[in-house]
Amino acid sequence: MLRPPMSLRQILLSVFCLTVIAGIDPSKADADVTNFLTWQPIADPVDPGFSVAASPTTANLFALDQPIAAGIDIGFASVNGSTVASSMTGHYFRPTDSFALAIDYDWSFAGNPSGLLGLGFGIGEDAAGENSAGIGLVANSGIPLLTYAGAARVNDVNQNAMLLGTPSELSGTLFVSFHAPNGDITVGAATTKGATMADDSTTFSSLQQQWNGDNLMVSFFMRSDQQSILQSWQGGQSEAAFSNFRVLSGAAVAIPEPSAVILLSSLTGGFLLRRRRMT
Repeated sequence: MLRPPMSLRQILLSVFCLTVIAGIDPSKADADVTNFLTWQPIADPVDPGFSVAASPTTANLFALDQPIAAGIDIGFASVNGSTVASSMTGHYFRPTDSFALAIDYDWSFAGNPSGLLGLGFGIGEDAAGENSAGIGLVANSGIPLLTYAGAARVNDVNQNAMLLGTPSELSGTLFVSFHAPNGDITVGAATTKGATMADDSTTFSSLQQQWNGDNLMVSFFMRSDQQSILQSWQGGQSEAAFSNFRVLSGAAVAIPEPSAVILLSSLTGGFLLRRRRMT
């Protein structure tokens, strides 16, 4: 038995349902990666001592006045899944294309801060950081320690940390760049917000060639940690405000890609054409 032809309202509702099921929000397809409301809050694992807030221009990470065990992270990722392939919204970078990124940060402490916290900014193939690289700094009881440092992992194995010559500060710019032809990843930092070049940097040579060749997500985070006799975060207040994320070179790719939106338009046109033929 033939079904009656669908009305235009039913067709549009059907297409809307397809976009919801597929996780595609056409209103966000062209959203700018520099808008932090398009980024996804992440926690590994969830801990009541950490919280986040975001506006289009600023993303804030908070450590509250209570102990937080070592190894717990809070932050934001540029996609909403554990990998780009499993994500329905967000932005990523192709490993076939070189790119350079920067982000500003302001880190403040209040109350009676006690224990270690770290900040980091980096790229990788997965939210767990099994294949990742980035730049970070550490503060003990609200005081920055030593220098900025580059860190990387390959198949969940830590690589040797790379210390920069620039002493870390509570305000500045963090940099990550990727060189597609050879898989080099360069990380750096400047003690001035809005900087376009790092004061110092270090390169993990051919690092991405040791990964899986997957698309690359971006993230930034705050982490409670423990080193030797130094304790993890014990309490006080800490706020890290990240802002002015910028793509210095290269281009971010939106999820869904424009082709997905074109596909939906084609589906809509097909439904309309079929209806006209049935009437």
